[in-house]
Amino acid sequence: MIKLSATVPLQYDTVFSPFAACEFDQGLEWLNLNRFDGIEVCIAQPNTVNVPQLKQKLKQYQLTVSTISTGQAFGLEGLSLSSSDTDIRTKAITRMKEHIDLATQIGFPLVTVGLLRGKGTPETRRQLLGLFSDSLSCCAAYAQKQGVRLMVEPINQQETCLLNGTTETLEFLADCPFDNVGVLLDTFHSNLEDTSIEDAIHALGAKLFHVHFADSNRGLPGTGEINFLVVVKALIEHQFQGFVSLETLSIPNKEIVKRESYSRLAQCFLINKCERI
Repeated sequence: MIKLSATVPLQYDTVFSPFAACEFDQGLEWLNLNRFDGIEVCIAQPNTVNVPQLKQKLKQYQLTVSTISTGQAFGLEGLSLSSSDTDIRTKAITRMKEHIDLATQIGFPLVTVGLLRGKGTPETRRQLLGLFSDSLSCCAAYAQKQGVRLMVEPINQQETCLLNGTTETLEFLADCPFDNVGVLLDTFHSNLEDTSIEDAIHALGAKLFHVHFADSNRGLPGTGEINFLVVVKALIEHQFQGFVSLETLSIPNKEIVKRESYSRLAQCFLINKCERI
């Protein structure tokens, strides 16, 4: 059964949620009232999270943590799993392990490796991919012992030089000896980098762990040019059983995103008669 979630930040604001970090409780209430199954929680510093309080709030609003988003550590602190600076890279690995430890305490959600991998340049790409591979293997080994799964998100080349498309990411992961590492497919990025989103879904096979929904304008489904009916059809054919999570910009504004998020997701799945809705 496909489940639905959306991004809400816990500590620092993100452009990918209509809620600020100080509105975390309101975000949980909104998710519950709009019949979402879970929350993709954006966390920069896992060691400062009040775990008992977070678990109590999740229970109150009957929500599961689908994913821990880790990218803020790159944006706020410059941590990078591919940094040529050994100290920075070591700190990034330590931070990932802290996210993994947190995951074991809040229901074993997936842990994302997005921009925490770093950005790089075309000239340094090969070297940095090697460093990232070593760092990821270290994190994956630790996560496997803890029973946690990690996922790498292909991100378009305007934002990073490291792993832009699905094919490239699959080839990269082929050298990773750990089966607890998969892929987060984001429709916004896939629309820019892959031949087709549906082909990317089928190509991923068992490596497809999680899906982000955002249209070609990075807004809600149906506000851009992506055919989400085709995307959902591919997910159903793929027998995908994980979470589809909204990670969109608040366009045209936060109130419209709050009001229309679930209805637009529901429309995508209802038209395809998915058992989820």
